[in-house]
Amino acid sequence: MAVADVDGLRQAAAKIFGLDPASVSDGYLVGIKNIQAETLEYKNRVNAEADAIEGRLGAEGDAMVARVQGEYETKLNGLLGTPAGKAYVAWQAADNIEFAKR
Repeated sequence: MAVADVDGLRQAAAKIFGLDPASVSDGYLVGIKNIQAETLEYKNRVNAEADAIEGRLGAEGDAMVARVQGEYETKLNGLLGTPAGKAYVAWQAADNIEFAKR
C-alpha cells in the first residue's frame, strides 16, 4: 500500500477506537487481525461442538422413541394374542361387516 493509504487507514482506525493516531502502529493493527482470527476459530469450534452435541442428542431421542414404540407394539401384540384380545379383534372385524341391502 502507498504510505498515504496506510496513514489514512491508521487515522480511520484511531478515530473508530478513540485512540491517538500515533499509537496505532502496524503491530496494533496486526494484533486486531490476530484477535479476529482467534475469535473466528473459537466461534467455528464452539459451533462444531454444539452441532455434534445436537446430533448425538437427536440420535439418542430417536432411539428412545423407537424403543418405546417397539415395547408398545410388543405388549399390544401380546395382549391381542390372548383369548380376550382375539375376541376384541373379532368384535372390531364384525363392526366393519356390511350385509347386502335389499
